[in-house]
Formats: sequence, C-alpha cells, structure tokens
Amino acid sequence: MRVSICLMAVNSLLSGFSLTTIGPLLDRVFNKASFELPATLPGFLQSLLSGLVFTINRLEPLVFLRNVLIILVVVFLIRSFFMYQEVYLTNKFSLQIMKRLRVRIFEKYLLVPISESQKKRVGERLSHFTYDISLLNGALSNYLPKLIFNTFQTVVYFSILILINWRLTLFTIFIFPAFAWPLFKIGRRIRKLTTEGQVSIGRLNSFIQEGLVNLPVVKAFVAEKREKGRFETENQNFFKISLKSARRYAALSQIIEIIVMIAGVLLVYLGAREVVAGVLKSGSFLVFIAALFSLFAPLKTVVNNLGNLQQASAVFPRVYSVLKEKEEEDTGKKVLSGLHSGIHFDAVSFGYGKRTVLNQVSFSLSKGKRLGVVGESGVGKTTLINLILRFYHPSQGRITVDGVPISECTLSSYRKIFGLVTQEPLLFNDTVANNITYGEPAAEMEDIIRAAQVANIHSFIASLSNGYQTVIGERGVLLSGGERQRLALARAVLTNPEVLLLDEATSNLDSESERLLQEALDKIMVGRTCLVIAHRISTLANSDWIIVLDKGKIVEEGTHGDLMTRQGRYYYFYTLQKSSSKPV
Repeated sequence: MRVSICLMAVNSLLSGFSLTTIGPLLDRVFNKASFELPATLPGFLQSLLSGLVFTINRLEPLVFLRNVLIILVVVFLIRSFFMYQEVYLTNKFSLQIMKRLRVRIFEKYLLVPISESQKKRVGERLSHFTYDISLLNGALSNYLPKLIFNTFQTVVYFSILILINWRLTLFTIFIFPAFAWPLFKIGRRIRKLTTEGQVSIGRLNSFIQEGLVNLPVVKAFVAEKREKGRFETENQNFFKISLKSARRYAALSQIIEIIVMIAGVLLVYLGAREVVAGVLKSGSFLVFIAALFSLFAPLKTVVNNLGNLQQASAVFPRVYSVLKEKEEEDTGKKVLSGLHSGIHFDAVSFGYGKRTVLNQVSFSLSKGKRLGVVGESGVGKTTLINLILRFYHPSQGRITVDGVPISECTLSSYRKIFGLVTQEPLLFNDTVANNITYGEPAAEMEDIIRAAQVANIHSFIASLSNGYQTVIGERGVLLSGGERQRLALARAVLTNPEVLLLDEATSNLDSESERLLQEALDKIMVGRTCLVIAHRISTLANSDWIIVLDKGKIVEEGTHGDLMTRQGRYYYFYTLQKSSSKPV
C-alpha cells in the first residue's frame, strides 16, 4: 500500500507538471511573445527558473512546441505506467486483505464453540462474507485510494494556482471518452472473468454454508483443518480470477487515456499551427478555464469518498466482533488412546439460558454395552450427545471418561473415539466416496466398500451412474431419507469408532428404509459401545440398559423386560406406539 501511495504522489506531480506547460505554450507559441514567470512567484523560484525561461525564449515557437509536446507524451506515458501500477497494486492489496479476511472469518466460524455459533443465524453470519466484505473491498480498492489520490491532486493543483494567481478557483481533471476497440477487446475478457468469478464465489458460499450447517459433523470428526484447507483452495482460485480482472480494468483505463492524450497532442499541434498562421487567437481565459476545471473534480471526489468511507467504516466493528469471538477452548492435556471402562455422568445439569433441560442426571455408558435413551421431545435426549461430544459443557456435575473428566482430555483424541449418526444426516455436496471417507480421508477403496456393505448401501451405490464418484447434491438432496441415513452410517462405520452415538437415526423413515437401516445397525452395534436415542421402543429392546427421561430427570431405568414389568413411563410409550403405530 505504501508503494501505491508513493505512486499516487508521483502521478499527481506529473499531472501538475503537465498543467504548468500551458503558460509557456500560450506566451511563446500562440501569442509569439516572450515567456515570463508570474510576478507573484517567490524570489528563490524566480532565480531557480530563470535559466529555463531564457532557454524557452531563445527557441523558435514551433521548435519549442515540438519539444514540449514530445516531453508531454513521454511524461504522460510514464504517468500512465505509474497509474497502471498504482491501480493494480491497490487492487492486489485489497484482494489479498479480503482473501485473508475471508479465511480468517471462516476459520473462526469453525473454531468457535457450537453453543456460541448457534446464537447467530446462518444468514447473519453469511452476510459477513457478502455485504460486509463487499463494503470493505470497495473501501480499500476504490474509496480510500481515490480519496488519497484526489487529495494529492487537489494539493498540487491548488499550489500551482496559488503560485500563479490566488484568484483562480476550483478546477478539475480532464474527462476522457471511451473508445470502442479497447472496450470491445478487453471488455469481453473482463465479462468472461466476471462470469468465472461468479461461479467461484458461488462455490465459496457453498463451502461457507456447508461448513456452518454441518459444523457438528466437522467437529465430531475433527476436520476443522481439512475444511479450512478446502476453503483456502477455492478462495485462492477466486483471488486469481479477481486479480486477472483487476489487471485488465487497470489496463483498460490507461489505454483509453493514452489514446485520448495522443489525439489531444495532435489537435493541439494542428491548432497551434493555425494560431501561428494567424487564423486562431488564444487568450488568458483559456488558462483560467483549464485551471478551474482541473481542480473541481478532485475536490468533488474527495468529498464523495469521505461519505463512502463513513458508510464503509460501520462494517469494521461487525467484522472485528467476529474476529474477536472466543474460540473453542482445548485445555485438556491427556491424550486418549481409546475407551477402557466407559463414560459416566455424575449429577449433570444443563440448561439453555434460563430453561433447565437436564437436572441432576447420573448414568454410565460402559465399554461394549448398549445404552438406550427414551423420552418425549424436548426432555434433553439430544443434549446428552451434545454434552458427551463437548459441544456444550455442564452447568453442574461432571462427565468422565475412564474416570477422567472429559475436559482434561484433548479435544482431538477425545472426539476421535466417537462416531455420530444424527436424525437429519449432515452430508456434503460431494461424491459418495468423499462423504463416506470424511472421517478417514486416506481410506482405501476396499475399506470404503466394506463400510458401505455393513451399512446396507453398497448395492444402491453400485447402481448409480458414477458409482462411488456420484455427486449427491447439497446436503444429499439427490438421495432419499433412508439412503442419506445409511450413507451417514457408512461414514461412521469407516472410522471404526469405539463409541457409536445414534440420535434417532431411524426416525422419519419408511418401513423398508427403516428395516435396511436397522439391519445395518444390528451388525454394527455388536460388541460396540453404543448410546442409542430412539423414539421407537422396538429399536431399544436389545439394549443392555435403558434410561427414561422426563422433565430433565431420569424417571426409570433398567432392561427392556424390567421396564415392561413395572408398567411405568416406558410401558406407557410402548403401549401407545403399539396401539397408534405412530412415533412418540
């Protein structure tokens, strides 16, 4: 950015130099009079420029004109090159800042606790990548550079006017028309790059949305770094496209200015010949008009961009608040090598705000055992899984793994012992294979197929046109509910988790899909530590132990047979489902 500011200053000085040639041209060429420095010029400048004035007055008018025009062309070419570099470097600086900022915000979203992430709507967070970033980009690439450059120009032009005559007022830089050839040739490429940029930003937004919506899966499979890497790759692609477009915008602007300058030089030369021939006359009014219109535009631009920057400045607190969000703490030091005895809840309480969800809940999930959880909606069943995975932390009590508080374990090693299958499968707009290998990116094809076979979905995948390379659409929209569930189950199976967490995985399925999924679950859960949340009592019949939640407390627990014999809350759910054939 410092280089761009220096180039702005040089360009402003070169513009001022071009303007100062008007006086000698009028006096020496058009009026055929000796050139004299303004009487208001300070004495030291009078002495410094006296030799230059003597040389100008010795030259023949047309010879002087030719030399001045050549110098002007050279100066303008140099200025155009510097201007191109300034525009390009300014845009490059802005795009680099935006690229890093997008990655930093996306990384922040991946690293903040789910408890904090869910306090904001997805649309609100996405607005940081669209509206906020757009305003910041406009401020850094457009408003701020224009403000600096036009401030330099205002100072230079105003200083020249003060030295010549204090009564001269506002003047503006020249307005250059556009020409068809550069607009057609370069504009066509810019339009193509714009289309590519729109496609790329669409993919970026897709990554953002999937990363936020599927955040529980990302965290459960400890994939934050991989998601950041995928995002950085696409972000780099968008950066390259945008940079190419910026380079062509910079070139288009300067090519037009060069064409206009060459045309202007020719017109001045031809007009001067007419003046020398006595056909045309020049006057001091031309100097005044040139000065007036040279100052007006930069002053107007400075005022306009100050207003634009004020609008953009409102974005900085919003973006800063995102970057300052507290990341998920990993204070644990113990690295788990696996599950040895089990997971224990000891008088755990938890609530969302003022609403208590769990109240003094205690139970054990022993290694190799299957624990079932039953209860009406809203009693805290899913909250148990969120607490186990450390998405949330108990307000009271503690959770231990092999006798060690889970907060003392490293997040990575702790979460790797779990496999998660939720009621709503969280899938990515990617191939079937990549969705299955999400928790094990380096898995071999044989392992992928084996996991799919265990999940009862291999035959379906094989029937697809591209098999395991079939893209399933956003959130698996191209698959049925049962197919999405079994694909999510295959993903969990591939990691071979020591603890399988099933959050109503068989809900909202038709009978055939439920049968296929249940068969897969029966194979997977054999000899594996499982916590099964289910609304269908039949799913829990083979559990080693069942707890019944009601109003945030465990009101019953035991085996399926024991609970049926007691004819309590569990029995009520069973008879209600049997009589109505509807889930509770």
